[in-house]
Amino acid sequence: MKRLVRAETVPLTPQLQAHLLRDQYGSFRLTRAIRPGPALEVIPQAGYRIELSPHSLSRLAGSVSAEMLWDVCLDLLALLGETVDVYLQSSHFCKRSDYVRRGVDRPVLMSYCLDFEELLLHDGCTGLAVIDPADQREVHLDEHKVLIVYARDWQPFARVLERYGVPRCDDLALILEAVHYHCSRPEYPAMFQRFAHLLGAEPVLGTVWDA
Repeated sequence: MKRLVRAETVPLTPQLQAHLLRDQYGSFRLTRAIRPGPALEVIPQAGYRIELSPHSLSRLAGSVSAEMLWDVCLDLLALLGETVDVYLQSSHFCKRSDYVRRGVDRPVLMSYCLDFEELLLHDGCTGLAVIDPADQREVHLDEHKVLIVYARDWQPFARVLERYGVPRCDDLALILEAVHYHCSRPEYPAMFQRFAHLLGAEPVLGTVWDA
C-alpha cells in the first residue's frame, strides 16, 4: 500500500485553515484526525478493497464515514479471539513511538477503547493494531483512521462492512495514498500516555508494525 509520510509541520495560512475545517465530502464525513491535501488528489469516500495473497495474509483496507467508524471498528475487533496482542502507535511531536501489550483479554481491551474513543477516532497521531496470534488475524485503526484487516479468511470482516453499507471497491484510493494532513490537539499526547499506562503497554525500540 503506497504511503506518503508527513515530514514537517505545515504553516497554517487562512486558505489552509479554511480547507482543514471542511470535514465532509458528499455523504462521507471525516473525523478530526485527518484531512486530504488542498489539491484533493484523493476525495474521501466510503468503501473497502481486498488485496489477496495466496502465500500470506490477505489485506482488507476500508474507508468508513465518521458517524459509523467507531461501531464498525468495534464489530471488527469482536471477530478476533479472546486473547490478543495490542500495539499502540504515537507520532506526537513528529516522533514515532510504538508500544506493545501482549496477552490482553479482548473484552478488557474493548472496554479501555471505549474510554479512549475520542483519542482513537480524532487524533491523527495515534494508531491501534490488535492482533489475534492464535488465528493470525489483525485489525488496525491507523493514524489515518483507515481500517485495515489482515486475515486468511477476510470474508467475515467484509460482511461487517457490508452490513453498514460500505461497498467493495477494489480500485478504492485511500486518503493516505496522496498528500494529506494529520491533525491533533495539545491534550492528546497526555491522553495517549494514560491509555498506554492503563493498558500496561510498554515502549519498544524501532517500528514494530506499519499497516
